[in-house]
Formats: sequence, C-alpha cells, structure tokens
Amino acid sequence: MPKTTTALCNNVADMSVVIDLREFRVPLPPLLYSMGMQVVPTTLSVGDYILSPDICVERKNVPSDLMQSFASGRLFTQIEAMVKHYQVIQLFYFKS
Repeated sequence: MPKTTTALCNNVADMSVVIDLREFRVPLPPLLYSMGMQVVPTTLSVGDYILSPDICVERKNVPSDLMQSFASGRLFTQIEAMVKHYQVIQLFYFKS
C-alpha cells in the first residue's frame, strides 16, 4: 500500500464527517462508519457531507438525480449556496 494511502487509512478513525439525514438512504454513510469514521447525522441546509469548516460535498446519483438537478436548475442553486459558505466544494456523482 502506498505511504499516503496507509497514512490515510490510519487516520480515518480520527476523522469525522457531518452528514445530511437524507443521505442515510444510500450506502455511503454506513460505509464511512464501518471504516471507523465518526458520523454526525444532522439536517444540512447546504451540501450533503461536511468534511471540515471549509470543505462541503454534494453527492448526486447518475443519471437520475444529476439530470433532474440540471433540468430544474437546482444544481446551480446548490453550487451557489456552497460557494457562499465554503472555500472548497466537491461534487461527487455515483451510478445508482
């Protein structure tokens, strides 16, 4: 295992992630918990996952959620809100 990967795996137990309650319908929160991360469930007004005071993550399923978000304009609204509150934003897309 590369040195950076090993360091990341060793530090996972020290990490916490704030997760929007609506995200608990997908497998990612339990996976993060099973890896030893501290999972903090809450209702978020911006983003789906908060990794630090500066880092926000929005998760989209492909193609349904992503396409609906584009069509409705919701994706752009979400990105605008994220940029107002966080220095680093990430969009992750998962095949459903």
